[in-house]
Amino acid sequence: MRLSRRTTRHLICLTSLLAFVATPLLAQTGIDLLDPEQVLRATELPGEAGGVVTVRATLDEGPTGLRQATHERDTLQYDDGMFENFEDGADLLDPTLTGGTVEWAQRFVVPADSAVVSARVCFQRPELDLSRSLDFRLRFYSNTVEDRISNPGRGSGLLYNIESDIRRADTFRCVTLRGALVGKVLRRGTHWIGIEWNTATQKRLGGDHYTPEDEAELDRNGNADHVTQVRWRSVPVEEELPYDGWADPRMGDRTQIDHGLKAIGVSLVVERTHAPEPDPTPDPGPDPTPGPGPAPDSACDDGLCLLEDDRFRVRVRYRMAGMSAESAGTIAAGLAGAAGLFTFGGDAPALLVRVVDDCSGSGYFGLHAGAVSDADYSIAVRDTTTDALKWFSARGGASIRDAMAFACNN
Repeated sequence: MRLSRRTTRHLICLTSLLAFVATPLLAQTGIDLLDPEQVLRATELPGEAGGVVTVRATLDEGPTGLRQATHERDTLQYDDGMFENFEDGADLLDPTLTGGTVEWAQRFVVPADSAVVSARVCFQRPELDLSRSLDFRLRFYSNTVEDRISNPGRGSGLLYNIESDIRRADTFRCVTLRGALVGKVLRRGTHWIGIEWNTATQKRLGGDHYTPEDEAELDRNGNADHVTQVRWRSVPVEEELPYDGWADPRMGDRTQIDHGLKAIGVSLVVERTHAPEPDPTPDPGPDPTPGPGPAPDSACDDGLCLLEDDRFRVRVRYRMAGMSAESAGTIAAGLAGAAGLFTFGGDAPALLVRVVDDCSGSGYFGLHAGAVSDADYSIAVRDTTTDALKWFSARGGASIRDAMAFACNN
């Protein structure tokens, strides 16, 4: 297929833009806002002595541009907000007993496919602690079962580094995390959230203990079958340790219902995605019985692009200022299924969309989009292996960088 010189110039511009979108940006302050190893420090309101502070967490696989499907929210919380270890400290969460860098994980059961709205983590600064800095890591884990034991799975790569502080000694703070955390997709089922920090800093993670009022079912051996599950390990993990070094702190008192650690001070707010709201200008979507595929030299035809060996069917709608939404056209540019070119009411390419296989890294297919137009646009992506449909939206021609679209194991 022969392209005009004008179309070729637009294609070169879009290709450069996509390369820019996929490359971390160096901020003027010297902080790489897309680098998972750097963070933004929280700010405090004048006169604030405690309570909740909002910080931004940065993420290497940030789900930027993900459109939330519903506003029905669930709060997933296993602690009661009363952390007994802040009073007596006589447990494994006491930093003077463990020493070094440790990671504690809480098991969460997500009732429906959801997207994260925020997370909350609670730490205490002891009375004699001279440093107000609070630095920790939050990581999401899948669930694995070996020998009928549930543990956090291998690290997913979804690692958040957080910097905050606790202004006054002998107080605690529950930090609310949003920023790049927002929009992370959690499938229905079991997940773990790990909190890693250096206990030499004297900071103490919140711990909720069982009381006589807490009831538990009994297993066939008469031992307590607790609803909550907590694990811990020292970091770095020694090679060849079973279960990646994770241990159950309650193994010694499984016969007890009113004794031991019930939960750590971590909670989630999520939005359910099982009942999506209709888009204000819905895309007609792909036909349920599509016709023959495009010609071998093209991945796009008649407003539809087939990407990643035809697994993903992509359509786009756009809206110019003061006009109603329209379906985007496509250009057969010989990109061999790696990316799709869309037009906004003309022959010139206006939007480049690419789906990237990151199955060996994050475990997801990521979506990139770069525009040479200031129009609002929405990208509809259907995974043909599950028939799942997701929308990704941007305003004013903004780019979408590595939005985690679909899990690879579907």
